[in-house]
Amino acid sequence: MRTIPTTLAWEFLNRGRWWLPASMLAAILLPLLLFGEMHRRGAFQPSEPSLIMVQSIMMQIGMLMVGAAVFAALGPYARLFARPISTPGIVLLQLLPAGLISAAMWGACTLILNTLLPLDWPLLGPALFLAVILPAVVATYWYTDKSFWLIPSLAFVGVVLGIWFRSHLGMVFRPPTHFWREVTVGDFLFLLCIANLSGFVAVSGIARQRRQEPLPALHLERRLEWLLDQAHSGSAPFQSAERAMVWAERRRRGWILPALSFASMLVAFSLWLVFDRNPVTLLRLATGSGVTVAVTAGLISAFGCRLGPTEANWSIGPFLGTRPITSSTLARCMIAVQLRSVAIATALWLAAFLAAYAINEPYDRLQQPTWLIITLIVCPWISTAVGATIALTGRAQVFGAVIVAALVAVFSFGITVQLAAPRDLRQQILSVGFLGTVYLLSSATILGTILAFVVAKRRAMISSKTVMMAISVAVLLAAIGAWGLLQNSPPVAVGFLVAAAVALAVSPWATSPLAIAWNRSR
Repeated sequence: MRTIPTTLAWEFLNRGRWWLPASMLAAILLPLLLFGEMHRRGAFQPSEPSLIMVQSIMMQIGMLMVGAAVFAALGPYARLFARPISTPGIVLLQLLPAGLISAAMWGACTLILNTLLPLDWPLLGPALFLAVILPAVVATYWYTDKSFWLIPSLAFVGVVLGIWFRSHLGMVFRPPTHFWREVTVGDFLFLLCIANLSGFVAVSGIARQRRQEPLPALHLERRLEWLLDQAHSGSAPFQSAERAMVWAERRRRGWILPALSFASMLVAFSLWLVFDRNPVTLLRLATGSGVTVAVTAGLISAFGCRLGPTEANWSIGPFLGTRPITSSTLARCMIAVQLRSVAIATALWLAAFLAAYAINEPYDRLQQPTWLIITLIVCPWISTAVGATIALTGRAQVFGAVIVAALVAVFSFGITVQLAAPRDLRQQILSVGFLGTVYLLSSATILGTILAFVVAKRRAMISSKTVMMAISVAVLLAAIGAWGLLQNSPPVAVGFLVAAAVALAVSPWATSPLAIAWNRSR
């Protein structure tokens, strides 16, 4: 290669030799398969409002695919620092081809789709928008890379330019009514200003990265010390091993569930705000988020509460046996951190659910939201308790094998009944088997929890105060469950399930120290 632009062009094409054609193929195939089948059946009317919305979504997905492929083909920008290229030269040789190639790729996709199907998608407006937004995103990434500002800055650029693009399809917070077919002088000037601003930001970012100068930090870990308790002064020693363990647990795991819950709710709300904006749908999303919090809490506890020699990067000793803390104290630290994490995540979900419930009309609201709220408040803690107890034993694979074997046995029983039992007795046999399984598992859970408390108390792992607190919580939850059962009069099996849920809710106070002791005495 005799010139630097030729070398960079060859590198770009070599890096994107798979990504670029694959992105175009994906951008074409998705609407081609969907709208092609509708057109074959005679159900494709491009001017219908519902289909306009679907087409606009397909256009944005295709543009995203093309932009992601071009971004991947650019490669890491730091490789250019050692080459004899000036900072403006790096920006010009990277952003200009990226914008032009992305616009050409999307224009080619649009022409192919318009030729194969009666779509009549606009060509100039979306292509110009993609040619500008991709350099803007790349410039923002270069400027804020390796800093706290990366995600907020990318989100800000995406939201601002996304709303501007959405305004050309109709009212921003209403379903799209038309396509962006006319590019006015104002649109062209706006895109030109964004392109110039992107170039300025990119030059500043590359220059900063070359000098290795960090962006100003907010030090959020200090500002949020009351929430996560992460910032600890190295000169001030911990008052006890228990406090040190709590600090380490909060720093490693205490933030995961609240952060994931908040992120999932934010993504769901953003998608609803862009594509739907129906209050009923928002209420359903909020309800589903409660189930997601419960499932996520169990998974994080099962995979995040492992204690053992594999944690070589722990702040307090690499091995479990060398930690200057008893099994009961360690269990108490784990329970405290998990309870706080679940409480924060549940509070976030409850605030979102109540807000969604308030904006709905009375006839669209749930009939009995109280029981749903109580259930989705207790379920995350139950899943956390079960997952943490299994993980703290250090034998998660054994428990996983037992659970898989139980599921296989249940499915095998159902298949056997469907194949071998008489047709008029199948439903009865399945019902008896299901109820028997519910009664057996519920009884085993209740008796196992009682036995765990007895064993933990005899081994002096829990105090009488802990036992009384667990009994008080169990009585309170049982009273709430009994009140709900009396109002709805469900089958007896539901009562057994409620009793088992109450037992699981208080079981960590006994099962956690026993699990850690079992893990320690390998």
